[in-house]
Amino acid sequence: MSREQIARLSQLFVIAAFIAGGCRASQPRQLPFESLDSSVDDLGYRATEPALTVVVSLEDVDRLALERSNSSHAEEVGDLLRSLDYDEKIAVIVYRGEAPSYTHTYIPKITDVLRDGNRIILRSHFGAPGPGDIFGFVVSYPWHIITISKAGGWDRVMRFVLEVDGEKVTEVKHYVP
Repeated sequence: MSREQIARLSQLFVIAAFIAGGCRASQPRQLPFESLDSSVDDLGYRATEPALTVVVSLEDVDRLALERSNSSHAEEVGDLLRSLDYDEKIAVIVYRGEAPSYTHTYIPKITDVLRDGNRIILRSHFGAPGPGDIFGFVVSYPWHIITISKAGGWDRVMRFVLEVDGEKVTEVKHYVP
């Protein structure tokens, strides 16, 4: 092999390495979020499985039909959601599903929110009473509402993925303006 061929091959390897380095999958980035409210009261979701609801507008708030809820503070939750500036933030409600007791230990806790392209990953933990904890035997439907800043490019259908203790449990798609 001539020196010229070796030089060209070397250039090709450098170019290939540069291209391959630039084509790596992006890492999910942390999104700032705030806890808006949480409770064990029923907000109208009465199923056994976890679920997500994405709220990006006042119309989405109205679709929640909070007036049909058994929550002692559903009206307050509606007022909180209506007070948000949906040009700046979105809200996400994480429902645990049916819990066997009316204790705050069962409230879902959102620990991290990550964005990976059009995927929003909500990492959470669903607690349970420990030994010696006092709790009543009344079925509850715990939930946690967070807000997420809309800084950055949204204006597309996003996939919201709920992970509980590292395992994907549900996913919803929602257009975020």
